[in-house]
Amino acid sequence: MAKSKITIDFTSVPNTNDFINIRETKTGRNINERFVKNRIYAGECSLPNFQPSTGTSDDRFLGSVGDFYSAAVEADYNQDNKFFVFNVNDSEDSGIGIVTIVADFDNAVFEVVSKFAPATITITNETVVITPPVEPTHSVSPTALLFDINSNIIKTTVQPISVKTAGAWSITSLIPSWLQLSSTSGSGNTTVQASLKNQQSQQDGDYSTVLEFKFGSTIINVAVNLSVERVLFNPFLTDKLYFTKELEYLSFDTKKTDTYFKLNVDVTVFDINTNAPTVYNREYDFPLFQGKGLFHIGTIAHALLNEIENLKNYVPSFNTNYLKSQIKPVEITINFCQKFYNNDDTILTAGTIPVFKMIKGHKPFVTSSQLALLTVAQQDIMKITPDSFIGVSFVCHENTTLLIKKNNALIESHQLTPDENSLIQSYYRFTNDFQPGDSIDLILANDLETRTQHYLVHFSGMESTFFLFENENGAVEPFEFTGRRRIFTPVKHTLSPVYKNRYAFDKKVKAELSQTMIINTGFLGKSDHKMLVALTSSINVWASMDDARGPYLKVDATTTKIANQDTSSSEESQDIEFNFLENAHASIYPR
Repeated sequence: MAKSKITIDFTSVPNTNDFINIRETKTGRNINERFVKNRIYAGECSLPNFQPSTGTSDDRFLGSVGDFYSAAVEADYNQDNKFFVFNVNDSEDSGIGIVTIVADFDNAVFEVVSKFAPATITITNETVVITPPVEPTHSVSPTALLFDINSNIIKTTVQPISVKTAGAWSITSLIPSWLQLSSTSGSGNTTVQASLKNQQSQQDGDYSTVLEFKFGSTIINVAVNLSVERVLFNPFLTDKLYFTKELEYLSFDTKKTDTYFKLNVDVTVFDINTNAPTVYNREYDFPLFQGKGLFHIGTIAHALLNEIENLKNYVPSFNTNYLKSQIKPVEITINFCQKFYNNDDTILTAGTIPVFKMIKGHKPFVTSSQLALLTVAQQDIMKITPDSFIGVSFVCHENTTLLIKKNNALIESHQLTPDENSLIQSYYRFTNDFQPGDSIDLILANDLETRTQHYLVHFSGMESTFFLFENENGAVEPFEFTGRRRIFTPVKHTLSPVYKNRYAFDKKVKAELSQTMIINTGFLGKSDHKMLVALTSSINVWASMDDARGPYLKVDATTTKIANQDTSSSEESQDIEFNFLENAHASIYPR
């Protein structure tokens, strides 16, 4: 009895959205494939990738449309094996080939319904001796994968599956929501990368699936198993920045009684000026209460972060440039294991939390790009005088533009590129030509968001005292008092060679009140109060009198309010007392 075969000879690689529609009349089956860049749905056939010529090779195609077309027809229309489908590729790198489809039943008749593809189609309706070519050998390795989510840590994040074949292949089974594959079809030898997704929402338990790799009529199965057991929830991701004072904890929750966790914490701290690393190792035996516990990593990192010892290591010279990248965040890695109190030799659960990064202080307002101002008066309007300096510190993970506007007219612009070696950046202006009534904006902008620090220029007061202080985010921030200033000594300490050796105290808790400076703040607004609290709680404070360009002496704020006779009875103004430190002569900046 008559059978039928159809031969499709691709004369060139089809274009996207070309198609071939063939019908077999006895079964009424339409074989309709549309050519697309990458097959996603049934009825689609992938196209080989095109690689333009280089200095060492001509134009070439990676793979063959014949292989892809054969695999697509097999997957979409030959589940019942009524056809033989095979392909013979043309010359290597040509991307084309000849596909033959043979009906394996009597009275079959092929016909072309419609075609829009560069191919010659020949139909032979006669008795056909089916002699399919000897199918090449195929292999898939390994044939079993095991993923393990333990305490929200994927022990093996990506596992390769090696596919060896001379022809086309495809994965015909349903992919579960927790599994991700780099590709599900192809031609020739390749490696499929298998990884997990949606692991945050995966419930505890065991999961399994079987991947069916199909090579023509040959199927090779790969078993994939996933085990999920969460006894420790880790909120820290490797590609995100965290702040030491935020309430983000390692969270323990175990049903096993009489156990504790042993934590080995490596914290790498980088020098403020040189980024030279120092590695600290800390070990903790962390007890649980009723199987639960919270461990705050930020407290450890905050204690180990470097403090600013010298202002000149932090702020760039105002004579050379206004920008500086300053601090690399600490890098933290944690190894953990769960043990019984009465049996230290048995490890119940163990794992590693991959490296993540922290910076000092509270998290400012950030969005997905993590462009953030690290200043106390974030996006408030600050009062300055004509001779004031201005400045802002910030974190950005993307290319960012810094714009400086005066009365809404652009006066300066910088293109900033993130540097993985120095995370915090700062911008300062010590020399200005501001006039009362001017408005100044420091604007940071990238493709996603904008941050702005505003300044309004007021008339100069009786006396101006300029401060640079380290805020809680480890950044140096400027502030200016324009109130009355009193110094209880006739010695002009900024110039006296005697003063610098007068005292041996350089820490806040040891500071004496013999050489002091008292400033009456005058009226304080809401943002002034924030700055005042940050200034008086800072470990590192430098002050300059009547000149924003310096010299700056290191001082220490000891109180935010003295007595009623020295200040208003309300909180609208305060008297602030500062002590000059012995090592002030070494901190003068800039000359």
